[in-house]
Amino acid sequence: MSEHVEATYQSGDTDRSEIIQSPEQLEALMDEAAAHEYPVWLELVIPGETEGVFDNTVLWIGLGAPFSSLMYTERGKDGNRYDSVGTLGAPDGATFGYGGTPTSMPAGSAIEVAAARAAAIEFLATGQRSSKVDWVIYDPPYVEPEPFSWGDLEEVEPGEPGPQPWEAHTTKTD
Repeated sequence: MSEHVEATYQSGDTDRSEIIQSPEQLEALMDEAAAHEYPVWLELVIPGETEGVFDNTVLWIGLGAPFSSLMYTERGKDGNRYDSVGTLGAPDGATFGYGGTPTSMPAGSAIEVAAARAAAIEFLATGQRSSKVDWVIYDPPYVEPEPFSWGDLEEVEPGEPGPQPWEAHTTKTD
C-alpha cells in the first residue's frame, strides 16, 4: 500500500511534477496530461530509498490518445518491466512523449483509456500493478553487435579530432 506517488510528465513547455495522495488528485492530473496537444507518458513513482527512477516501483500510463498503454517495473523484485497486453485490435504501436522525447509504446499494448486510468488509481492505492489488466514481461529483441577493433579506426594526426569508438567504423587505408 502506498501513501502517495510522485507523478511527472512533460509536454511542450509544461514540465509537471506533483505528489499525489488521493484518487481525485490523480484523476485531475490525468485529465490535465491528456488535454495536451500531443499524447504523453505520465510517470507514477512509489518513492523508495534511492533517487533513481529505475530503483523504484513505477507505472507509466500513456494519455492523450483514443487508447492507452501501460508499463510497470517493481523495485526489489525480478527487475523485469511489464507491459499491458493489448485488448484493442489497433493500433499496434504509437508514440507518447516521455521527458519531452517522442517514445514508442510497446507493440501490441493498446488498451481502453478507462482501464488504464483504473489501473493508475489501483496503483495509487496498492503500489502494485493492476490485477484487472493482463501483463506480459517485456523481452527486448537481441541485436548482434557489430564486430569492432580499435585498429579499425582511422589514424589521426596528433591534435586533430578523430572518430570516436561509438561513431561509424572506418577501415584504415594506407
